[in-house]
Amino acid sequence: MKLKLIGSLILASLSLHSYAQDLQDTIADKLTNLTGFEIKSISEHESGLYEIVTDRTVMYSTHDGKHLINGQIHRFENGLLNLTAERKAEEAAKEIARIKPSFVSYKAPNEKYEAVVFFDTTCGFCKKMHREMSQYNAAGITIHYAIWPRQGVYLPQSNNQLYTQSYLNMQSIVCAKNPEMAMNMVMRDETIDKAECKNEIEASYNLGQWLGVAGTPAIYSTNGRLISRGYAPAEELLGMFKGAQ
Repeated sequence: MKLKLIGSLILASLSLHSYAQDLQDTIADKLTNLTGFEIKSISEHESGLYEIVTDRTVMYSTHDGKHLINGQIHRFENGLLNLTAERKAEEAAKEIARIKPSFVSYKAPNEKYEAVVFFDTTCGFCKKMHREMSQYNAAGITIHYAIWPRQGVYLPQSNNQLYTQSYLNMQSIVCAKNPEMAMNMVMRDETIDKAECKNEIEASYNLGQWLGVAGTPAIYSTNGRLISRGYAPAEELLGMFKGAQ
């Protein structure tokens, strides 16, 4: 009798799991067909909804797949922890770790913090930040430039076939034999040789889009959390990092 009961429970559990998986697959197909988004994962969320992680953002769906929610979910308790932002930071941290070797980096000799800076060479405050690199490094902040062409990667209506001038200019930096030196030269308004190579500029740009970057410089920690939406002098940025711990 006990064996029959256990068997029935196992079959019921498997049936429910299969039903839930089929429903998640249906939701994924529906969202992809409607939006073109790439679905990375669908899973149960503590809110009672399905959490959908796409290549663009984090969204939520009711279990019947009839309603889609695009917004922020907070834990309804002291502090109102933003669960959506936490999930996005978690995904961003993975991507930062993956493409970190491609960043144009200036390491602090006595490193305390690492700043991921979404950076465009035509941005006035980016240039100001670069001129103060020695101050950031002296404060113990390593600066990693995640190249983020403000014009985007591809020209509009080119079907992702033609690159923007912003992309091409910064490709020459990351593809130089010494990207840090090439960046220094460009920041001094010096000319560098054109260069092409396989690079992660598009990945950096997409990462910025994922995080909601709207302008440069935008400063994040390596764990994907926002530190400053714009330029901050060295001592101020150091205080921001300390406050984010």
